[in-house]
Amino acid sequence: MNTVKFGFLAVALAALGATAAVPVDGIVARVDDGVILRSEVLGEMARICEYDAAAARKVLDELINRRLIVKAAHDQKMTMQDWVIENRVREIIQRGFDGDRNRLMDQLARDRISYPEWHARIKDDMIISAMRYQTVDKNVIATPAAVRAEYAAHPERYSEKSGKVSVTVILLASDETDRLATATFEEDGYPYENIRPEEVFLPDVCEAINALEKGESSKWLVAKDHYFRVRKDDEEVGALRPLRDAYREVEAAVRQAESERLYKEWTARLRGNSYVRIYED
Repeated sequence: MNTVKFGFLAVALAALGATAAVPVDGIVARVDDGVILRSEVLGEMARICEYDAAAARKVLDELINRRLIVKAAHDQKMTMQDWVIENRVREIIQRGFDGDRNRLMDQLARDRISYPEWHARIKDDMIISAMRYQTVDKNVIATPAAVRAEYAAHPERYSEKSGKVSVTVILLASDETDRLATATFEEDGYPYENIRPEEVFLPDVCEAINALEKGESSKWLVAKDHYFRVRKDDEEVGALRPLRDAYREVEAAVRQAESERLYKEWTARLRGNSYVRIYED
């Protein structure tokens, strides 16, 4: 694999101007005979509401992995029958758009994505999921020894929670999108110490806080016409729950970690057998 440094921060900052028709396109990576465009990176960053340099790198890496996995599926002659894809499309429309295909088309128009492009992505998603299951997920094992090790290494995860946390929150108005790529917890965050989130924040913020481990931060989210991002700085915990009571949670954590490890090994092998080049900005 041939890789050179790429200016991800510039891409992240440019993402904020993409909707204003700023000329930001160009090749950011080559994967064998194909290319990945800057607009693809920016579009995916906007979709997941992450705008900083780390997000740009993560998104590009995942786009590269997607290309390599789809190619591996093609090389292995994996096929996805049309009726299976159409069933998935109908499921998405039913669950996400109350069964109204016109609502889907309206959303795609707002996102500036054509239906064929969206349909192709759904097909790729299904191929990638099938390949990941065959190569990674069906081989994941959470051994009793690994479960005990996870339980011993992270007692705070499996202890009783008091409901009190300390968090730092960045809140931006809807007209401050130019700051999404540069706002930091250190300079722009507001600390809240030893509070019960439900007594201070809107439900959307509480949900984001509850999903975080200590030290983790959320992506950018939207509530009441404001952008917000939250970091969980501390969490008050009580007694450690017995392993038998927490076993399913511990086992799930072990399986998740093992799945990620095997996925990274697999995609590293795919990259080693392919030509991948990331371009300087």
